[in-house]
Amino acid sequence: EKSKTRRHLTEFWMLEPEIAFADLTMVCDVAEGMIRYTIRQVLEHCAQDLLDLEQDAQTLQAWDKDWPRLKYDDAAVMLMGWKADGVYESDFQPGDDLGAPDETALGNHYGCPVMVTHWPKEVKAFYMKRDEQNPDQVLGVDIIAPTAGEIVGGAVREDDHDVLLERIKKHDLPVDAFQWYLDLRKFGSVSHGGFGIGLE
Repeated sequence: EKSKTRRHLTEFWMLEPEIAFADLTMVCDVAEGMIRYTIRQVLEHCAQDLLDLEQDAQTLQAWDKDWPRLKYDDAAVMLMGWKADGVYESDFQPGDDLGAPDETALGNHYGCPVMVTHWPKEVKAFYMKRDEQNPDQVLGVDIIAPTAGEIVGGAVREDDHDVLLERIKKHDLPVDAFQWYLDLRKFGSVSHGGFGIGLE
């Protein structure tokens, strides 16, 4: 792997669970539960591997607790406050996607993974379901970890065929390329959500 950054890989393996009838809380619960279970298994069964890799087990131990969950708007307020106080430097403005410095600041602040939910629709994928309480936000979650940045991206998926078709056209995407995805909604889909985690 010839990657030049700690956040980008030329090739990676990914786990992508999809959960029928899942709302955003369930997506968050499953992602957190899966990772925390894995952490406990690694700590119990792979202590020598951590030593061989020169990794401190205390980092993982600190992650095995309930993870904070905050909405994007609240995270943006925190980040803007830290910028104003000179705690960190970033070009971040409310409404932007989070960059590496922003993720690092959030991860370091909590000392364990943090879930950021309810993102602006402009910075997330067209297939994410909108929040009925605030249609300018999507029912999405990024899990941001200290030292690693975003480790999970997930969302409730839009299951309405016509809404998806309208968004595909609005973004000038080729309808033919997404026909299979539309057909899933057209012929017996259910409401669902899921997430992706890069195993690296």
